[in-house]
Amino acid sequence: MVQSFLVLAITLCLMTCHGLDITLNLEHGTGGGSRSPCGILTCEEMTNASVGSSTPVQDQDGLAVDDLHTIVSISVFKKSPRSAFSDSSSSRRNILLGSVTSQTPRLTRVGNGRKINGLLETGRAVLRVELVKQDDCQAEFSCQVRGLDLQGKQVVSTASLTQQQQQDHGAANQVCDDGGLKPAVSLQLLTSIQQLITQSVDLKDTVKSIEGKIGQQERDMKDRTTTFENRMEDKILQLQRDLIAMSDSFEHRIEHAIENSNKDINTRSDTFEHRLDARLNLFENRVESKVDSNNNMNKLMELDVKISTELAQFRSEVRADILDALDTTTHRLDAVQREALANFSESVGETLTNTSSTLLTSVASDLDLIKTYGHVSLATVKNDTRRIREMLTSGEVSTWCVMNETSTADVSKPQLIVCERGMGVGVNKGLPQYLMTTQPRLQRQVLCDTETDGGGWIVIQ
Repeated sequence: MVQSFLVLAITLCLMTCHGLDITLNLEHGTGGGSRSPCGILTCEEMTNASVGSSTPVQDQDGLAVDDLHTIVSISVFKKSPRSAFSDSSSSRRNILLGSVTSQTPRLTRVGNGRKINGLLETGRAVLRVELVKQDDCQAEFSCQVRGLDLQGKQVVSTASLTQQQQQDHGAANQVCDDGGLKPAVSLQLLTSIQQLITQSVDLKDTVKSIEGKIGQQERDMKDRTTTFENRMEDKILQLQRDLIAMSDSFEHRIEHAIENSNKDINTRSDTFEHRLDARLNLFENRVESKVDSNNNMNKLMELDVKISTELAQFRSEVRADILDALDTTTHRLDAVQREALANFSESVGETLTNTSSTLLTSVASDLDLIKTYGHVSLATVKNDTRRIREMLTSGEVSTWCVMNETSTADVSKPQLIVCERGMGVGVNKGLPQYLMTTQPRLQRQVLCDTETDGGGWIVIQ
C-alpha cells in the first residue's frame, strides 16, 4: 500500500515539477579509505525549449514561474548549522559551495571535504558535489538557477533539500515492516510530496476563487461601462439641445439689437436732416428778410457777426449730435459683443464675431455717409455765408446783365443766360450787385453775382 502511494506521488511530482531538480544520494561506501564520500548532491536544470509545452513551471513551493528559456547561472548553497540563536530556517545564512555561469561554464574544485564538478551548456546546467564529511551529508542544501524567459525577463528558480534528523544513535536508515532498510531520504521525499499535493489542492481552490472574482469584476465593469455610456449619451444630447436653444436665443437677440440699431440710426439721421433743413431755411429766410428790409452797412455788419455766431453754434451742435450718435452706437455694439462673447462657446463666438464685424462695417459705412453729408452741408453753408458776407461788406455796385426781351414782372420773365462780373449795372434797385431770375430746371429763383470775379449763381431756397 505504501509503495503504491509512493509511486503515485512520484508520478504526480514528475508531471508537475519538471525543470529544476536537486537530489542527495547517500552513499554507504564499501570501498577502503577514509576519503570515501558519504553522499552525492546533484543539482540539475533543463530549459523548457525542448519540452514544447506551454504549461508554466512551478517551483518547489508550488508557485508558478515563467518558462525558462536561457540559463545564465546555477549555484548550490548549504545552510549554516543550527544554533541557539538561529534555529529557524530564515535566520540561518546560505553558504555558497559552487556555481557555474555563462562566463565560467565549467567548474572542477576539490577542497574542505568536497569535490565539485559543474557544467553549463545550451539547454542544460548541472552541479555535482561529492560530500565526504558526515555533517555535510546531514545538512540542508538549496539550488538556485537564474536565467531569461522568451521575452528577455529575468527568471529565478530555487529548490531546497531538507533532511530529517537521524535517530537511533545516528543510524542513517530505518527498518521497514519487512525487516529491510528504508533510507531517510524516502521519508523526506514522501513528506515533500504530501505537502506538494496539499499545496496543489489549495492552489486549485485559490485559482477557482480568483476566477470567480475575475468573472464578477468583469460583469461589474460591463454594467458600469454600460451605465456610464448611457449617462454620457444623455448628457451629450442634453448639451446639444441646450446649445441649440442658446444659439437660437442669441440669434434672436442679435437680430433684435441690429434692428434697434438700424432704427435708431435712421431716426437720428432723419432728425439730423430735418434739423439741418430747418436751420438752413431759417437762416436763408432771415438773410433774405434782413437784406430786403435794411441796407444800412452798420446793421449789415452786426447781422454778419450774428450770422457768424449762429453758424459757429450750429456747427458745434451738429458736431456734438454726430459724435453723440457715434458714441451711443459704439457703446451699444460693444455691450452686445461683450455679452455674446461671455455667454457662448467658441463656435457660437466665431459666428458672433462675423455678425458683429458685418454690423460694425454697415454702421461705420452709415456713419461715414452721415459725416460726409454733414461736411458737405457745412461746406455749402460756409460758401453761402462767405458769399453773403462779401455781398454785405461790398460797397460798390457795377453790374450789367444780358437778359431776354420780356419784362421782369411777366410770368415768362427773361432768363439770365450768362452770369459774369459787370453785367447789367443798376438793373436791380434793391440788390444792385445781384440780378434775380428764375431757373427752369431747378424751379427756383436764383441770383446772379455780378461783382465777384468770374460771376456765380446763388440759389434762393
